[in-house]
Amino acid sequence: MKLTVDSLAALDRAIQAGAYSDYIYMYPPRQAYRKLDSESLEIRSTVRQALEERNDINLYVHVPFCAQICRFCNLYTTAIHDSEIYSEYVDRVISEVEGYASANIVPASPRWRTLYFGGGTPSALPLDLLGALLSAIRSRFDIRDIEETAIEVAPETVTADYLEGLRGLGFDRVSMGFQSTSSAELRSIGRSYSADKQAEIAATAIGLGFRNLCLDLIFGLPGQDERSWRNSLQSVIAMRPHTICCYQWTSRPNTGFQRMGLDRPPGPELRNLYYIACRELEEAGYTQETHVRWISDGGGYLQKQYHWGLQNLLGLGAGARSYFWNVDLRNGYSLKNRKSALQTYIKTKGIGWEATPEGYPMPEDERRRKAVILGLHSLDRGWFRNLFGIDARDLFSDEINGLEQRSLVEVSTDSIKLTRKGTAYRDLVVQLFFSTRARELTREWRYDE
Repeated sequence: MKLTVDSLAALDRAIQAGAYSDYIYMYPPRQAYRKLDSESLEIRSTVRQALEERNDINLYVHVPFCAQICRFCNLYTTAIHDSEIYSEYVDRVISEVEGYASANIVPASPRWRTLYFGGGTPSALPLDLLGALLSAIRSRFDIRDIEETAIEVAPETVTADYLEGLRGLGFDRVSMGFQSTSSAELRSIGRSYSADKQAEIAATAIGLGFRNLCLDLIFGLPGQDERSWRNSLQSVIAMRPHTICCYQWTSRPNTGFQRMGLDRPPGPELRNLYYIACRELEEAGYTQETHVRWISDGGGYLQKQYHWGLQNLLGLGAGARSYFWNVDLRNGYSLKNRKSALQTYIKTKGIGWEATPEGYPMPEDERRRKAVILGLHSLDRGWFRNLFGIDARDLFSDEINGLEQRSLVEVSTDSIKLTRKGTAYRDLVVQLFFSTRARELTREWRYDE
């Protein structure tokens, strides 16, 4: 994570140079996390307080298995294909659920909002193991009604029968990481199937009646040009998923592309591809919900929406993070020692972060910053005042006035919204609101985990 903007003058220079920032999907970034000084019992008390005071809870379950580790990927996963390990892993996640429940960390009557299985590739697990895990979570946490039950799948790991099985288990949102619909580009990122498989699986998912099908694409991939990017967009649009996400490729440490010496295209090229996506999706009737997500026919991403609205998110699994009102925590994983990190998690008892408590405390100032950073696409001023007792414009007057003068935000009585130009530069704009501590810790990170 490279942070380049710490003032309005720095923002001006970045925009003039055509800079393109990494996607800032959380605040503070993972690179700001450090080992916490508190003992685990004190952390438990902090988490319990957060869940009691703000009882909206979203659940995230991490599944660290993939058919292969794609060359662009810097997320924690493994290329393990072993049914015994899969079973051990599910048992371990269930024991983590038991750890939360038996420690009385989760309050008696929480409001469960969403449940999301991410990865990795959760569809690497057979249906019976997924069913056992779902059953344990629903039973131990007494989940009866929930607004969204979502899962990430990879086209090569599912069949029509598998997708039908997911519907039977209660999943209503499916997210598929297509990344490209060019077979050549798929091979370049390390995938072995053809683009035809993607269209077939998408059509099956829609036919089975999933409430929300989300398809992900990446722009700026090696070998990709305007024509192939437009072809990918048009191919996905023709499938009519409810949600389409477009992310820029970023060359991160400990990835296949980084080891190959490849770096992302210059900022102006990436921004040109971004604008192509905006035009193609808008002309196709999609509405831009954030700078990376377009929706139609009831699409969206409730868990992300609620997390960005500062609701609690409890993470389970080897690579999970938890975002609570007053602290961020992560379970112990490693991108450099993937298999050993998995074995360490499987052998650990209790709650995942207790072995190596690492995270970031979230006092009031940081919560306010998070609310602005994650909510700036359309920040509800009334919601912010009710939450913090102060208006966001008064709190960050210099920054917001400066952005308004540069036509990057529009300020009304009710909201502060990024303009079309501001949306294109969103990941640079929001860096203005980072705290000094979060900025310094992020810059110090050496990716040596």
